[in-house]
Amino acid sequence: MANESAIVAAGVGATFHLLRLVVDLVSVASETAKANDSKIESSKPGEDINSTLQSTRRLSLSTRNMNGRLSMRWNNSVVNNEDRRRGSLLRRFSLANRSSSSPNLNNDIEGQTTDDDAEEPKTGLEAYIPIISTIIHLTLFAYFLSATILTSISTQQSRPEFANAIYDEIPLGCCTAAVFIGLVVDLRDYSRKRFGSFQRGLYSISALILLLGCIVLLAFENTTPTSVDIGTLVCLVVYALLSIIEGRVCRYPKVTTKEGKKAKLNKRALLTILKPYFWPDKTATSATVNRIRAISTWFCVASSKACSLTAPIFLGKASTALTRGDYENAIRYAVFYSLIQLSASTFKECQSLVYLRVAQAAFVQLSEASFNHLHSLSLDWHLRKKLGEVIRSMDRGIAACDNLMKYVSREWLY
Repeated sequence: MANESAIVAAGVGATFHLLRLVVDLVSVASETAKANDSKIESSKPGEDINSTLQSTRRLSLSTRNMNGRLSMRWNNSVVNNEDRRRGSLLRRFSLANRSSSSPNLNNDIEGQTTDDDAEEPKTGLEAYIPIISTIIHLTLFAYFLSATILTSISTQQSRPEFANAIYDEIPLGCCTAAVFIGLVVDLRDYSRKRFGSFQRGLYSISALILLLGCIVLLAFENTTPTSVDIGTLVCLVVYALLSIIEGRVCRYPKVTTKEGKKAKLNKRALLTILKPYFWPDKTATSATVNRIRAISTWFCVASSKACSLTAPIFLGKASTALTRGDYENAIRYAVFYSLIQLSASTFKECQSLVYLRVAQAAFVQLSEASFNHLHSLSLDWHLRKKLGEVIRSMDRGIAACDNLMKYVSREWLY
């Protein structure tokens, strides 16, 4: 049972790293699309002036050709006037570009940044994090790859420490894949310009899941861990510490809006809004009852997910025992599979019932907080603002928070 749990944990950890790579690819694609759009927008004025010049030249040439009685001298003067007119248009267009272009645009074109947008120099540990992370990833990848190969080909006569390893080739292979994907992401974003909150969370969760799976396997197995198992555990501890330190030391990337202003997400406000769904206050019932319901909701979600992941393992064992003619174990594993599957459905229904009261309490708390804040504003604000639109936006925001938590809980279940 512990071996299957370690395999599941290692697979989930590698999946989180794969999701991190997908997030990085999407962010790079979006940045490329934005850069292409900005190039297209910046090239529109030049295209307009060129088309104007071409139309002016075609018009002058057609006028000159239609009037066959014009002398050669007059034709030369027309050409000279056309060149002067073209030169004046180009000069006016260049002056307009110089006056309308900001220093930021010129610096972007030349690959420079202004004092406002220039990044602060990295000091201390942050400056050495990329090279340290790359070296550790390469070392861990080499170790996990070698351990995977040796545990799969070793026998009791040759290299018994690899042959008797508890953390065998399947979870080691998942660790190898996870570390390799992490190495690819680190090399793609060496300066950590796209290392945002979501990537930090995926990185830390993946490393901690891999470490937890190894600890559980070594703790519940009756055999003594070999030196390979101890080395694997040490490597996973180092990897988990690296993910936590890297998430704490590296600075967050700067996010700018279309107007060039820095867009900052107020985490305190976000946590204040979502707090009632995790730790509600007193509403119709006491705060203790509401908080017990909230804790029970997430306990039901985690239990249902654990049962859903564990049930197929017993189904596979029942099928294996049935093919080998071991009908007693086949019946026992089939009963275990049915009970665990029933428990998953029960926890899911309990989560829906308990979450209904939690959502009601959170909705009441958010509505009351919004009402108190709105009516605590000054009379001047109410006279200058459109109160109807503000109230409608607040209602939509509260409903969006409710839908977000429903979606999160539903994704956990399925």
